[in-house]
Amino acid sequence: MLKPSLLKSSFLTATLLRVRIVIPVPRLSALLFLALLASPLMAFGQDFTMTVTQPNPPAVDQGQDSRAYIDLGSVNGFSGTVSLSCAVTPVVMDGPVCTPPATGTPPQQLAMSITVGSTTPAGFYTLTVNGTGPAPSTPKTTTISLSVLAVTSAYTLAVTTSIVPTSVHAGFPAVATVTVSAIGSYQGTVTLSCSTITPLATPAPSCSFSPPAVTIPTDNAQSTLTITTTGNTAPPPPSSAGLLVGPNGINGPSPHRPALNSTWLAFSALGMLAIVLGTTGRRRRKLCGLSLLFLTVASLLLMPACTPPNNSNTGQNGSTPKNTYVFTLTGADVNGVAPGNEATPPTVSLIVD
Repeated sequence: MLKPSLLKSSFLTATLLRVRIVIPVPRLSALLFLALLASPLMAFGQDFTMTVTQPNPPAVDQGQDSRAYIDLGSVNGFSGTVSLSCAVTPVVMDGPVCTPPATGTPPQQLAMSITVGSTTPAGFYTLTVNGTGPAPSTPKTTTISLSVLAVTSAYTLAVTTSIVPTSVHAGFPAVATVTVSAIGSYQGTVTLSCSTITPLATPAPSCSFSPPAVTIPTDNAQSTLTITTTGNTAPPPPSSAGLLVGPNGINGPSPHRPALNSTWLAFSALGMLAIVLGTTGRRRRKLCGLSLLFLTVASLLLMPACTPPNNSNTGQNGSTPKNTYVFTLTGADVNGVAPGNEATPPTVSLIVD
């Protein structure tokens, strides 16, 4: 005798076997066909865009680099990886080199370096940037241009260490450091000098360089500039008798001993006074007048001898006058080539106080 549970299970099985599939075969085939086309239809129309900016700067000197930017955009949801490359024409030895990133994913902006060597031939170059993405996207190509300018080999001067000290008393020096730098592939020996010193003065300060010439290229093409000023000239020592002793012997009374110069005047005055006191009447009056005239003339003659010497530092006694002096620096190589910055040469200022 069968159990009730087994009877129920047999009944459900027989019921399911009698169920018919009612979905029409043509409609099922259409659904399957659409499912197969879904993936290609979704990818159809997806692509990327690529634009490249002109180099900045568009014209460079030899040895100066530039840069451009690549902008990648997405069309219809494109999200694939784009491979990038760049080529330069014409192809020359030591020509420019453009280097974009290897890949990019839209939307994205990428920087592309453009390298120009110091020996790159001057001229006009075309840079071709290529971008390639997965199917169904199409490859992209964009061209930009770059000009390389010729640089005349030369050199420049610069004051790399300011003058120390900036203010001196007459007779003291000041120093600064001057550096010679090559432009392009310049090589040579440059002799340094001061082209002008303003304002004019007597005696004027002078400049000198150590070493006086530098050779390029070197690791340290520098020279020390020294500004020299002139101090007071000391007077010759007087003799014990108050006389100046020079190269030709005794030159006469010393201007720095005015007391001895006027001694004779005192004795002369006493003699004149004795004569006046020893006379009477009209003769005394005449002698008094002559005495006063003599003393007046003698006093005027001795005034310069009694004036103390001027020891101020304003160009007196052979010293450099007080002023602010400007030194313009220049140079010349063995071929007479002047610095490349000759139009705006470096200068050094020194105050003499």
